[in-house]
Amino acid sequence: INTKSLILKEVDNSQDVYTKEEQIKLMTYARKKMNKSVYARAISLMGRLDIRMGEVKAMRWSDINWDDKSIYVHDEIVPRKVNGEIKEISVGHTKSRKKSGNRYQPLTPQAIEVLKIQKIKNPDSEFIFVTDKGEVLKTDSLDHALARYCMACEITYHSSHKLRFFANTEGLNQGASLEQMQKMSGHETSNMTQHYDRRLPDVTPAVDAELWERVADVPECTLD
Repeated sequence: INTKSLILKEVDNSQDVYTKEEQIKLMTYARKKMNKSVYARAISLMGRLDIRMGEVKAMRWSDINWDDKSIYVHDEIVPRKVNGEIKEISVGHTKSRKKSGNRYQPLTPQAIEVLKIQKIKNPDSEFIFVTDKGEVLKTDSLDHALARYCMACEITYHSSHKLRFFANTEGLNQGASLEQMQKMSGHETSNMTQHYDRRLPDVTPAVDAELWERVADVPECTLD
C-alpha cells in the first residue's frame, strides 16, 4: 500500500485535558474528602504522581521507601473475565509489559500525607488502597468517584487517565526533559510521551522583530 499520498491529521494536544486551575480545584476537593473516603485518597495520590489507575490499585505498602520518599511502580490491577465473571486481577507488570515500564517515583509532602492517612485507615492489607471490606478498588467505582468530584468542583469531567496527561504536561512546563518524563511515565518510547504533552504551541516570534526588520526590509532605490 502506497501511503505517500495520505495526509495524516495532526494530533490536537489542546483538547480534553485538565487545566492547571481544574487540577487545583479537583485536588483541593479530594483533599477535603480524604478522611472519609478511600476513593478520595486514591484520587489524591494519582494527582500527585504519574501513574495509571491500574497501577495505583496495585500499589503495596512494601513498594514505599519512606526514607528515600519514593514509591516503586511495577504492577497493575485490571478488570479481567474469570470463569464468566469480571474480577480485578494483579497482572504482575505495568501496561508496557517490560521492565522499562517499572520506575521509582518521588513522593511529595502532600503524597506522603495521603499515604499516612491511608496507613491509619488500612494498616494491615497488602495493597495500599482497599475498601472497608478489604477488597481492591474497582475501576468503575474510582471513575464514578472522580466524576462526582468534578461535578462538585463544577469542572468538566475527564477520565483518570487525563491526570497523567496533566502530570506529563506540567512536568515539561516545570523544566523536566522529555527523557525524564518518559521514565517517570513508564512509556516505552519518547513519541508516546510527546503524545501526552498538552502544552499550547509557542506563538513567540522566532527572532526579535527589530532584528528581522533589518533582515527583511530594504531601502527604496531608483529604478531606471
